[in-house]
Amino acid sequence: MGTLSELKRIIEGYSGIADVSELLKKLLDNISGPDFVVWQQSTRQEHLQIFAQFFEQIGVNDTPQPTPRPLPAGFDRRFNDPADPIAPIFERIFGDARLLRRWMKQLDEHIERTSNLKLDEIDLAARSGQRPVRKSIVIIGGGPLTCLVASILAPFHRVTVITDQRRIGGDWRNSPFWINSSCAISDFSAPALPTQGGPTTHVVNSRQVYLNVDLLLKGETKTVTCDDGSTVQYVPGTALGDLIATNMVLDIDECLLGQRVDFSRLRRTQDGLLVEMVDASDGTRRTLLADTVICLTGPGREQTKIADTKTRQLHGRVARELDEDLLMVRGQLAPLRKERRQLEGVPTTPRVRKRLQEIRREMAQIAKKVRPQRVWTLTAIQKLYELWSYDLDYDPGAYPFTDILYAESIGFIGDGNTMCVAKEIIDGTAPSCAYRNGSSPAGRPRATLYNVQASTPEKFNEQNRRRYANVFTPGTRSIPDKATWYELQETSVEIVHYDADGLLRRNTFGFLFDATGLDRKPPESLLYRGLFDMVDVKDLESNVVARGDTKAGLYIAGSAADLEISQLPGDLQAIFRELKLSDNTISLWLNGLLVERMVLSIAATRPPTRRRPLTGNRY
Repeated sequence: MGTLSELKRIIEGYSGIADVSELLKKLLDNISGPDFVVWQQSTRQEHLQIFAQFFEQIGVNDTPQPTPRPLPAGFDRRFNDPADPIAPIFERIFGDARLLRRWMKQLDEHIERTSNLKLDEIDLAARSGQRPVRKSIVIIGGGPLTCLVASILAPFHRVTVITDQRRIGGDWRNSPFWINSSCAISDFSAPALPTQGGPTTHVVNSRQVYLNVDLLLKGETKTVTCDDGSTVQYVPGTALGDLIATNMVLDIDECLLGQRVDFSRLRRTQDGLLVEMVDASDGTRRTLLADTVICLTGPGREQTKIADTKTRQLHGRVARELDEDLLMVRGQLAPLRKERRQLEGVPTTPRVRKRLQEIRREMAQIAKKVRPQRVWTLTAIQKLYELWSYDLDYDPGAYPFTDILYAESIGFIGDGNTMCVAKEIIDGTAPSCAYRNGSSPAGRPRATLYNVQASTPEKFNEQNRRRYANVFTPGTRSIPDKATWYELQETSVEIVHYDADGLLRRNTFGFLFDATGLDRKPPESLLYRGLFDMVDVKDLESNVVARGDTKAGLYIAGSAADLEISQLPGDLQAIFRELKLSDNTISLWLNGLLVERMVLSIAATRPPTRRRPLTGNRY
């Protein structure tokens, strides 16, 4: 692929697609003043009021505010206020792990409470025979691209987010591994493309300086040295999730948690789009009306790529059993969580402390009802991490990964990013949040990597990104052949493959990690046939950026759009061709760029529906 300097030169030649300056100008022309930042601050001021007591408790007035505040390269005053007090407040919060945990707990409790109230409103309307509750803009998702869209649209329109997750921030809140994209930003006006210095991990509009991803570099990072001597820093997925949730709570008006949208029942009516949701906890169906629906549900759920029928059935059964166990355990934990929350809100006394200790022990016992895992996936890690971090409040006594971290042997099936980040967790080189009390485990299971051609650490490092330089440890061995099937034994897992000579080989491991792929079923394939006129959606500069029926107000964007390389704008096709990239259209830098172009075009052509703020209406 060439040296870093060669990559920079190649990408720079096709960086025109990342120039959104004309789209930004059209957006500003559409709102007819004041500047974007004034609209955004007006909305955020409204949404921050609910947290006034928390900010008073942590002493926001004690937060140092440099005068004048240093401005980074590319600082655009139309989208940023140098005197914005929110920046030093959240720099302080994100720079203090304990304070951040307190903030996220406040945020989660607020979103959970308001979500329940909004769902009750929808249920009441249905019981009363009224027309469904109506929303202006509905985003289906909850990850970084949802956050990006909200950061651009929410200053001008009321935004509702629907997510099947139990808390905002998407799966990233439950991802205790290093993300694969850089968070460094050297110039906020630079192209949002790899190696070009602009923001490539999109969570807010590319001109927004404060609460952008570079804030996370103040916390724990993984530093990788490039061939030219420069360094790249990677941040934990959990930190990215916390930042996503923070920006969303500042921008969006409401979030409906634990609701899966049934795309097969999405309907176009004279009154708008009729959206039907299924409650993830009890199957309750609810409907609402929306003027606009933007689907950002991601690339799909994990699904084994092994073709063997029994293996696929086993993979599905293990996933269903985990979901059943978690649903049962969360139900039993719910009253204890409620009691714990109430006790944490009253003055501490010996009696209160004793009861809190009893609750912790009772909750840890309930958590043990989750059946042990032999077949693991990254999704299983995320689900169990959510149980531990969210429901059990990081109780060391209920840590869910002890068995696999101290296993004697593990077989990894798959040769991509998922395998690498999973092995980092097992090897103790993941972020500290992945481990009990933040300490890496002493054990190092013997690992066997299937479908990996390299047989030594040196060969593996030559064939993979520097980011994964320590994945092939001295105790690791590889098998270049693909696994044919696997099956559970009483206390182990057997993996079967055919070697180069066609001979059947069997290996037994304590645990297995299936990291083979995703179920790439785009939402468009689930829509009722013929009801929507689905076409390529173009931005105001005629670039294909999404799929949708714009007359109906339906947009499917990001990796959920399932665009092929041949559908992308010419500059992006050229980058993929010149760099000989695989047909990987799920990368965040790519989809962030396309989604930003899409949503800027929407914002530039739709009159604001929020009340126009007074000029200079700052915090």
